[in-house]
Amino acid sequence: MAQQNIFGSTVRRIRVEKDLTQDAFAARSQLAGWDLSRESLSKIETCLRRVNDAAVMITAKIFGCKITDLSSATTISVLPVLKTQQMRVIIVGRYQVEVELSIGTT
Repeated sequence: MAQQNIFGSTVRRIRVEKDLTQDAFAARSQLAGWDLSRESLSKIETCLRRVNDAAVMITAKIFGCKITDLSSATTISVLPVLKTQQMRVIIVGRYQVEVELSIGTT
């Protein structure tokens, strides 16, 4: 199965550094409004489950870190490249989004 998220291994590393069990992290997540089980956390940490942006924000809040701290070094190295490009997002319907990307030189 293909990797489903880019921050699972970082979540595991920070969770272990903070001496939190999967059950303890799941409990904190539930208190913060994210209905997360220990089993689901295990799948996230092994990159077998997708994670939405709200879950990333709650994870950063629980760890007391920035969202970028949850990204791998590979992801961080791409961010400066993305900043040199212009992106326009047009919401077409409730769930459909049209994205226009123009790549410029810097």
